[in-house]
Amino acid sequence: MNKVTFILSVLVILISCSVKKDKKIKDLNTDNVDFKQWDLNLETNENLKDWFDYYKSLDSTFNLSEFKFMKTDTLNFIKGNVLGVFDKNFDKIYTDFLVFSENKNKYIDFDSYYWTLDDEKKPLFDIDQEINLVDIKKQTVTRIGFRSSVNWVENAFWKNDSTIILLENNTDNCPGISKIQLNNTQSEYFSYKNKLSFKSKYTELRLKKKKLKH
Repeated sequence: MNKVTFILSVLVILISCSVKKDKKIKDLNTDNVDFKQWDLNLETNENLKDWFDYYKSLDSTFNLSEFKFMKTDTLNFIKGNVLGVFDKNFDKIYTDFLVFSENKNKYIDFDSYYWTLDDEKKPLFDIDQEINLVDIKKQTVTRIGFRSSVNWVENAFWKNDSTIILLENNTDNCPGISKIQLNNTQSEYFSYKNKLSFKSKYTELRLKKKKLKH
């Protein structure tokens, strides 16, 4: 390798590293959840509005634009551990809690693994929570997410037939939003700018609205 070739090779490597570094910094410094780009509307999105209104009622400064990008994960799709509506043993108590896609061919179930009813018809919560994608036509149940005792999904909705938004919270009282893209098996996580001064009871209130008491 002559001197000129060596210098050119070094320059190519340096430029490549610089581009990768700049891209990484740009990804980590995403300012906020760009809801205009996501084309979301509080007035027409019932689940998002319900979740937002709850936090807004307890913190007047709560704002969707204050969610900051944190990370991107690759999804690991595995067989879920809940029953689909097509199964004869499906417990219909969960019917009102299923979040259907617009075409009604699929739905998200983040409740039936998470809680069951006791003898007094009150919900008993498990430590863990599965988020399952159910395809009615194919009759498949796929786990697309899992939460432990420190974080949980409070509500969800479909942006379109291949994108799911999970509305979350955790034991640090810091709400989060996950954007799950089924087509490329990617998940983006956004966290609220700071911890809130109260512990969320949104899940309990959501169940009460569906005639369940806790």
